[in-house]
Amino acid sequence: MVDATPNPAAQSAEFTLSGGCLLCGGDLHVRVSEAGTYTCCASCRWISKPSVAFRDGALTVAYASSGQA
Repeated sequence: MVDATPNPAAQSAEFTLSGGCLLCGGDLHVRVSEAGTYTCCASCRWISKPSVAFRDGALTVAYASSGQA
């Protein structure tokens, strides 16, 4: 379960996805605000800007492809 902490004054929310880092599997700290969604891994310090959606009771964190091999 994700524990989201809303901040009505700033119109933002912060939460942690346990094991959510794509690079190392560490905890992923997520901040959603009017400026967008940003994440930072607590273990490897990877910073990213994913798209986040909450539909039908499920949270989806998606990363766009940034290259082609």
